[in-house]
Amino acid sequence: MIALSFLGVSNYQETTYHDQVLNKSFKSRYFTSALSHIYNPDKLFVVMTSEAEEKHYTLLCQECNFNSVKIPKGKSVDEIWEMFEIICNNIPPESELIIDVTHGFRTQPMLALSMAIFLRVVRNVKIYKIIYGAFEAKNEENITPIFDITSFINLIDWTFATQDFVRNGNVKELRSTLDAIHKKSYVTRGSFKATELKNLGKNLDEITTAFSVVRPLEVLQKIMALPQHIEQVQRDISNIPEVKPLGELLKIIPNAFSSLSEAGGELFTNQGFIAQSEMIKYYLQINNYQQAITLARESIVSSWCVNKQLLPPDEKEQRDVAEKQLYELSISFRNGSTLEDTSLKYADIWNSIGGIRNDINHAGMRKNAKPSYSVICQIKKISEKVIKLLQYAHKS
Repeated sequence: MIALSFLGVSNYQETTYHDQVLNKSFKSRYFTSALSHIYNPDKLFVVMTSEAEEKHYTLLCQECNFNSVKIPKGKSVDEIWEMFEIICNNIPPESELIIDVTHGFRTQPMLALSMAIFLRVVRNVKIYKIIYGAFEAKNEENITPIFDITSFINLIDWTFATQDFVRNGNVKELRSTLDAIHKKSYVTRGSFKATELKNLGKNLDEITTAFSVVRPLEVLQKIMALPQHIEQVQRDISNIPEVKPLGELLKIIPNAFSSLSEAGGELFTNQGFIAQSEMIKYYLQINNYQQAITLARESIVSSWCVNKQLLPPDEKEQRDVAEKQLYELSISFRNGSTLEDTSLKYADIWNSIGGIRNDINHAGMRKNAKPSYSVICQIKKISEKVIKLLQYAHKS
């Protein structure tokens, strides 16, 4: 394990630093020394300017072994970037890292957080702890608590996971974070143990997995449990500080998710068709155009089956009949035949949906395949027509 500490130019005062979880203490002017003795890293790097070195280096050497990392003062943006590069170059890939920000000077604590994020992604460094010796919180006996503020880097995880979920429909990172915090509540000394974080993550993962392979019935079935999970997880949110961001996340779950539970797990009712239209909207929102047009095409077949009493709509025989009828209707549409309003809408959609669905599903492996931008524009246009039809065609 590697530890990274910062040394400034302040007149540090002696105190007893105490880690309540480990029940270990060490008395020193320097938190860096306490870090060395309490956490016993294999290697300790201490970041310092020439001024900090001149003031504290000799005294700190008397208390612990460390490798000094010389950095510029940081009086310009260029110097701050130089600091970033110098420090990162001392941290090897695949290492486990403790970061101490107690004596960080000026921009150094912010720099430390930025480095933690960078090193995790680029060099696969595991951030074991981010710690802070809270001298301002010492008690009357001059005992200074050590705060584990690693959860604030977890806030970055929440942010990235939430962004990935909302923009891309990918819940894998969010589920991983929920699982990790759920497990952590059972291995730490805190009295509260999570009960629903893991279940919520599993439910969201099942929903988005069904979305990813266009399984609308499975989506509706899995989503029926979501409101209950959201309600039950509030207790975990209230009792685990680092889960607080989840409360905000639950406010921005796409409307497609929150409204789908009203379908009651049924595809071929009025509410079921509205739910399918919401799924198509969701696919467009997260830029999953192939799934959008696939569901749009199949939902039109289902809708026609229901309207023409070709039941049940999920049997191949009935769907084959519906597709044949829709094809014949589209021929009449192209020939300029007079059609009643509802049939006209189905014919218009069917006339254009087959070609673009085949184009995208065959990966453009055909002569005169449309350019990507043109395909996307056409999918959006057709999908909007399907959405409107599904939302109004089955109202009683």
